[in-house]
Amino acid sequence: DNLTWSVEGNVLKISGTGAMYDYQPGTAPWYEYSAQIKNIKVGYGVTSIGSYAFYNCESLKSVTIADGVSVGYEAFYGCSGLTTLKLGKGVTIDDSAFEDCTSLKSLTIKTNTTIDYYAFRYCTGLEKVYLNVAGCSLYSDIFEGCTNLKKAVVYGGTTIPYCLDIPTLTSAGPSGS
Repeated sequence: DNLTWSVEGNVLKISGTGAMYDYQPGTAPWYEYSAQIKNIKVGYGVTSIGSYAFYNCESLKSVTIADGVSVGYEAFYGCSGLTTLKLGKGVTIDDSAFEDCTSLKSLTIKTNTTIDYYAFRYCTGLEKVYLNVAGCSLYSDIFEGCTNLKKAVVYGGTTIPYCLDIPTLTSAGPSGS
């Protein structure tokens, strides 16, 4: 790959062009820094985040992912401290990519995003989802086990497929981010 990474204080920055390697749990090159990493910034030019790249990085608080990045299988699985997730447009989120991120409270999903099965499964802290369904592909059970999810605001549509049990589902018209 043509990617570089650096840890500055508590921030891990990933930059360059192309795809990240897939890893097995605990084998990513920055794993030895996982206890100090609080923020991850994935820059423009990065096309994918590999499977298991940040698996069980429990100290992680914030992740920013640029437009068009694919997030691999269980890439952020078990990041129980994750509270803030900023996703760009056109992101692809693979199976279970953010599963068991129990501190995540709200989520904004922008246009042209693909969300695969169980992407946010067991994110028990998740209370609100803002979703622009324009150009989105949503697979089943993306919010399975999100027992505190009480509000979803949907732009450009009226429902989130397979998520009929959300108590407050609001259609907000065609706009949104």
